[in-house]
Amino acid sequence: MKNTHRNLSPKSKGIDFNLLVIFEAVFLHKSVTKTALILNVTPSAISQSLSKLRLYFSDPLFVREGNTLFATTVAENIYDRLKDGLSHVRQSLDYISDVSLQSSFIIHASPYLGVRLLPEICAEIENRDLNINISNNYNDTKENNIENILLQKKADIIFDVKPFYSFSTVSEILLIEDVIAVCAKNHPRLDSKLTKEDILAEKSIFSSIAHNGGLKVQSDIDDYFPNRKFIFSSNSIITNIAIAEKTSAISFIPKSFFDKFSDSFNIKMLELDITLEPVKIYMSYNKISLKNRNFNSLINIIKEHVFPSIVHPTQ
Repeated sequence: MKNTHRNLSPKSKGIDFNLLVIFEAVFLHKSVTKTALILNVTPSAISQSLSKLRLYFSDPLFVREGNTLFATTVAENIYDRLKDGLSHVRQSLDYISDVSLQSSFIIHASPYLGVRLLPEICAEIENRDLNINISNNYNDTKENNIENILLQKKADIIFDVKPFYSFSTVSEILLIEDVIAVCAKNHPRLDSKLTKEDILAEKSIFSSIAHNGGLKVQSDIDDYFPNRKFIFSSNSIITNIAIAEKTSAISFIPKSFFDKFSDSFNIKMLELDITLEPVKIYMSYNKISLKNRNFNSLINIIKEHVFPSIVHPTQ
């Protein structure tokens, strides 16, 4: 009996937790082959692990009779001591993974997209009383591209005009935004329309958005309204319309922003002779994140309940 306790006493070096999981599986299923199938590893990997365990505990642990492995007295004592502990560790890891650490998520979105998208998302989370916390951050993706933000896990979800496709990520169209021209309501010369002649005579505000979607809109505007004269440049939509409100300059902004803030900023929409190509807003995230229950709930909220009519996957 003393010898048994001596074999079970801790050694100077630690033991790999995975070896204990394998020990438990072999003990319960009495077979290397069955254990390998259950743990999705090769039988040789199980045999190697058993060799390490036998060396560690200085005991054969299992004796083969036919196709069945029977536990030695030492193995039975080990299992009796470990079974409650292993169960507790699993429950704790499941809790940490599913609830504690993985209930807070970072959404990378510009100030405009934050205003545009996050209120509806947070309202639905509150309505469902879900254990989900959202943090919003934003760094200019000129320096922090979408690939790096996702791969380095600086954010869990990215809202941007640029998608990122890879074997490990998903990018879906979240919104399609119309672009319009605006100016101050009390503009001294412009009433409700904007022609080529008008814009050549007026000053303009340049939206310096360094993304494919923003650059495409700027290119379309420049093709139709060449040789514009700029008095101000910013990548902030709210700053641009604040300048337009106080000057006679013309700015191009998303229509949804106009619908929400036109009265607050005292601006008006100008009718164009052309229709500008809409800007696509994408939602990108890592595929592996879908294994988390709370993350799945968040994605479902975004796709099925907040923006159900405008979300369609592109990958």
